[in-house]
Amino acid sequence: KTGTYQLARVAMANLRLPSYRGENTENTKIEQHWDALNLNDPSAVRMYIMEVARLYPPVNCVHHVSTVELTVRIAGQTQTFPAGTLLLVPLVLGNLDRGIWGPTTFEFDPQRPELESQFMGFNSVGDQHCGRTCPGKELTLDIVATMLQVLGETRRRKRADCIPVAQSCGIDQEICN
Repeated sequence: KTGTYQLARVAMANLRLPSYRGENTENTKIEQHWDALNLNDPSAVRMYIMEVARLYPPVNCVHHVSTVELTVRIAGQTQTFPAGTLLLVPLVLGNLDRGIWGPTTFEFDPQRPELESQFMGFNSVGDQHCGRTCPGKELTLDIVATMLQVLGETRRRKRADCIPVAQSCGIDQEICN
């Protein structure tokens, strides 16, 4: 299974957002956001996908080999690593940083200000990178956008056909969701 597969599953409400300690993210009703999404607005669809990926990144870490000696504080102690040390960079932490995203960090908001420019995924921060970004970024976004649009329209059509039948049978319309 790939990151694109995970991203598509979450975006289409087939996989819940993760549970972050002390937050209510896993109870987000993604299908309600998908149903309200203007599927004919490419920008709105892209931002919806970016917000899904911000809260549940398909790739949550990247690696980097330090080119210089690196000194950091870990658990209150100074530790020095030589040049050539392999580092794991947890991108997911930048996507969940309240200092960047504010008090609504763990709320689903595809109209979030600076979403695309501050998004830490695809081996970049927005469009800023150090010469290498994810080669599949645009392909992934295009694939998931197409899936959301086609399957979203099908889902809405089927629901529209279902509601009158449910009403005439005296069945709760929730069955159509």
